[in-house]
Amino acid sequence: MLYALPILNEIEEYLKTEKENVLLKSSIGKAISYMLNIFDNLKEYFNDGRFEIENNNIEKCN
Repeated sequence: MLYALPILNEIEEYLKTEKENVLLKSSIGKAISYMLNIFDNLKEYFNDGRFEIENNNIEKCN
């Protein structure tokens, strides 16, 4: 996990940058928006060892 969190942060910044360069209603725009909407929950994986690295349980946090 020591190496994964900085990479995850870089991915988040990349997505935020790319979101400004795509049409939000396009497939890639929808995918980027979806990913950014669940990013905080995804990061909880690093703070709470009960979560498995599988998005079904993470998405249920909402």
